[in-house]
Amino acid sequence: SDTMQQVFMTFVPVVFKKNLSQYFTPSSLIDTMVQMVAPGPTEKVADPAMGTADFLTSALNFCIERGDDDAFGRIYGIDSDPSAYDLAIVNMILNRDGQANLRLEDSIEKHTRWAEEMDVVLCNPPFGAKTVEKRPQVLDAYDLGHQWEAGEAPGSWVMTDAIAKSQQLGILFIERCWKMLRPGGRLAIILPEGYLSTAAYGYVRQWILDHFIVRSLVELPRRIFVKSDADLRSNILVAEMRVPGEMVPKYPVHASMVRRVGYKLGGDFRPLPLQDKATGIPIRDNANRIILDSDFRRVLDEFGATPKKIAPDWEGATVTDIVSRADLDMKPRRLVPRALENIRKLEAEGAVPLGQIADIL
Repeated sequence: SDTMQQVFMTFVPVVFKKNLSQYFTPSSLIDTMVQMVAPGPTEKVADPAMGTADFLTSALNFCIERGDDDAFGRIYGIDSDPSAYDLAIVNMILNRDGQANLRLEDSIEKHTRWAEEMDVVLCNPPFGAKTVEKRPQVLDAYDLGHQWEAGEAPGSWVMTDAIAKSQQLGILFIERCWKMLRPGGRLAIILPEGYLSTAAYGYVRQWILDHFIVRSLVELPRRIFVKSDADLRSNILVAEMRVPGEMVPKYPVHASMVRRVGYKLGGDFRPLPLQDKATGIPIRDNANRIILDSDFRRVLDEFGATPKKIAPDWEGATVTDIVSRADLDMKPRRLVPRALENIRKLEAEGAVPLGQIADIL
């Protein structure tokens, strides 16, 4: 897959006269997210904002390496950008598949496309104040396209019948992914940190908690998307769609932080191989592929060791650590085991939050 990506990044600009920097997402991040949701045999995988289809090709290779030769017909993608759509076709062809299930359309507008059909959804949506949806008829189809008001309970939010004047596409894509999933389906999405921690987006977090079981929150380094002109801190959210009407007991939440991504963050974004400490020679896996020096291997180990239900020896975060706060803060650095250990130690010693004894200005 690394070779195919090199071919893609070299060959496509020559033919299409395109700058691929705007589509750059480190393959180590993409592959990690695919492994966290682990598409299985017979499962359908989709990306409603596919760009150049890097998530889809990674999912395809993940399935093929596990002997799932029928995966070709279960990969779906949508994008409204004609250039991205053309590049996605080439990318899929280079990865041994055509474009049978790729569509050139506005997936936010066509919100019923593949509704409740997908087992896995992967997405790195466009986000930011400049990428907004303003069409009332489109916004009306989304809970997150409506105006929300503060509820009676501290930190609670209530959706109103009023349609918002505009909404960021990054927020709408959270709900768009949910619309595609079957109950119990799995989502891995990249979101800016503000959606998970800023007070103004508390209603977004409430909506997520009402519709998903949060399985993992991973903080990414700030400069990971600087090549795409997105110099902000972002996070991975891995979640499982809740079954409507089913009571969900308290559950564990994996939280982690990434600093090394296997690429130089800046300049040429060249790959950084994991090296033997004695010789400095790059380390390779069983297939003779160079292993990148990243924190993602640790994240996968941690995630794999996180139970679905709270075990007696579980010392990590639980959903209670999120919902017990009025702001529903889901910032990973607050939920990692070391941070929780510090907080619990302070509480045991009688410390209280500063907001209880002073007004924060």
